[in-house]
Order: sequence, then structure tokens, then C-alpha cells
Amino acid sequence: MIGIKDLLKPKRNTFESYKIVKKLRGGVMSRTFLVQLIATGVYFVMKCLDYYDNQDKACADAEIKSMFNLDSEFTVHLIETFVHDIEICLIMEYCSGGDLRNAIADLQKFSPEQKIIRTRQIFIQITRALNHLHSHGVMHRDLKPSNIFLDAKGFVRLGDFGLLQEIIEEQYAKYAGTNIYMAPEGHILKRLDFSSDIFSLGIIIFQMLTGQHPFESGSESATIEKMKKSQASVLPGWVPVELKGLVEAMLNKDPSKRPTTKQILAQLTVVTPEQITPLQPGPISPTAIINNSQAAYLQGNIIVRTLDFTYYGSIPFNPQISSGIVRFEGIFKQRGHYEGYQEGKIVVYNENGNILQNKNRYAIGSFDKEQSVALEVNMDSSPRTLHFFVNGQEQKVSFFNIPPAIRFYL
Repeated sequence: MIGIKDLLKPKRNTFESYKIVKKLRGGVMSRTFLVQLIATGVYFVMKCLDYYDNQDKACADAEIKSMFNLDSEFTVHLIETFVHDIEICLIMEYCSGGDLRNAIADLQKFSPEQKIIRTRQIFIQITRALNHLHSHGVMHRDLKPSNIFLDAKGFVRLGDFGLLQEIIEEQYAKYAGTNIYMAPEGHILKRLDFSSDIFSLGIIIFQMLTGQHPFESGSESATIEKMKKSQASVLPGWVPVELKGLVEAMLNKDPSKRPTTKQILAQLTVVTPEQITPLQPGPISPTAIINNSQAAYLQGNIIVRTLDFTYYGSIPFNPQISSGIVRFEGIFKQRGHYEGYQEGKIVVYNENGNILQNKNRYAIGSFDKEQSVALEVNMDSSPRTLHFFVNGQEQKVSFFNIPPAIRFYL
């Protein structure tokens, strides 16, 4: 069996290697700081846990082991650990986008259409992160906005593994977590399981859409009573029926009637274009700018290449996009690629499934001739986003913080 000492990362630095910038909001079991590595100027988060007696060490070691075992693209990365006095310090990546409390507040400034788009994006990412845990036989037990973080690109990272617990089929985890995010079975039966995490996530998604806790009742005790009685508020009428039904199912008092992470992902990722893209005040009319008539020409709404496709003369389109949610979509009769470009910043989506962004290469779903391929930008969201679709199916790579104005190319 691997011990905690085998898991600890090499002690490259000490407490003195870091400069404390400010104290962050943290839990009652730890102290958390934004720190800067003096040698490089890079920012990290330092979490300090009690490490004095055997009980302290067992709790801290379990959290560290969980972070190592569950490290993934969905979780906050542990960089290194070291003991300082009677504490052990965990150095973790700094998610500059803050936690989900900030995102929930920002979402309330959006229009309903924009709110649904951004909520769906974050919903999918949190569910993927939770599915990663559940697939390893682990439940979170303390899922809440302050434990969900966003990096600089707006991607979700799940954090605070202090209450993680492995469970196996037919078993239940111990009663633990934050009261107003805990499933009713935690309050009534004093036990939790995977479906309890789903209930907590349902509360979070409800908050993203409305800014309010679904069982809000003026005090913690009154809120818990409403949770026990399954007296949730109703989502607004502008929430799509499918999304509303999913959230309501997640908040079901009966754990057996809540969807699993895999069922949620199946419902969220198999959607129609109308669900992904809200109606716009008026459609844009893209106009191809063909500078070389010997290379290509227009035939109705079809662009015909007259030269071999090894000729990479790109065809830009008007208008330049600086606002709204815009989807640029078409079908390639032969091989092809899409581009988005602004002031030397370019993203290319090739038919082989590769996305090229400057010198970076990302592999997502490939597309073939006769398939519908789309790039969708949301210029009004914060951050601005770019997503890719093949036959209406969103691909697994997205871009955030795109330039304030872009143009599509073929």
C-alpha cells in the first residue's frame, strides 16, 4: 500500500520561498492564502492544515492523497507540500477566475438567453468533474459554490477535497458537509451517497439561473426544513423545459429518482441547435470576400474552389463580429477548415479534428464532408467564448477570452 510519504511531492520550496499576498476566504478547518513564489513571481494558493497530533495528520494526509489520486483536468492541481511548524502547507494552482460565487453574481447581470448559455457551459463542466469523482468511487460531500473554481480561461476546477469519502455499492458516506447544500437524507437519515452530490449540484444550478437558493427561507434552520419537505421554489418561465425538468429531478427528495452524472451529461450534450443558440433580434447575412476570382467563385450560397485545395487562400466573411451570439455554420462538399481571425490571433478548425491556435494544437472531434460544421461565438458573455459543433454536437474544446472583435474565414 502506498503511504502518504510516498505521495508527497519533492520539497522544492519552503514556507520562506513564498510571499503571502492576501488571506482568502476559506473553511473552518484551514487557513488559505494567495501567495507568490518569490523566485518566479508566479501566483499560487497556499492552504495550511493543522499537522500537530495523529488525528490532524490523518485528516491532512487523506486530503493530500485524494488530490493526488484524483488529479485531472477537472480538479485544482496540487503543486507541492511541505511542513511548516505545526502545519502542513499545500501549494495549489491559482484559479484567477475566482470561485463560483463570483460567477453566480455576474450571471444575474446577463439576459435570460445569455444566462442559459453560460449556465449550461458551467453545468456540463461541473458534472464532468463530479463524474470523474464518482467514476473513482468517491463522492465530494461538500459541493457548493465556494468549492468550485474558474481558471483564467473560465474553465471549471473542483476543489476542497477535505470531506471526500470513498463509498462502494450498498454503502453510504458519513453525514458531513455544508448544511444548506446538503441533501435532505443527510439531515433526516444522517447518511449520504452519490445522489446526494447531485442534489447539491441541483441547488447550485438553480442559483446560477436565479441568483437565489431554491429553498431560501430567511434562516438556515427554516431553509433546511423546506429542504426536508421538498418545498423548492419554481424556476422562471424563461428556463427551457428540458433544463427545468433536469434541475427539478436533481432536487427530488427521493435519492433514487435523481439522475446520475452520466445521465445528466447525456441530456446536456445531446441538444438541438435551438437549445444551444438563443434566438437573435435578427440574423446576420455573411458575405464572402473573394479577392482571387481564379481561386474561387460564388454559386448561390455555395463557394466553389477552382484550384486544388492545397491552395490556402482564405476567404474572409463580412461582417466583423463584435456583439451578440453568432453561429457560423456550413457543410463542406470536400475537405476543409474554418478559421477565426483578429489582429494576428487565429484559430483554425481542420477536418482531421485538430484545432490550431497559434503554436498550440488541440484534438477534438473530426468532421467529414456532408456534415454540418459550426463555430459559435458569444461576444456578450464574460468571458467571451468560442465553441465548435459537428452535426449540432458541441465538441470538447472551447476557447475563452477571445478578442473583442472577430471575423470568420474559410
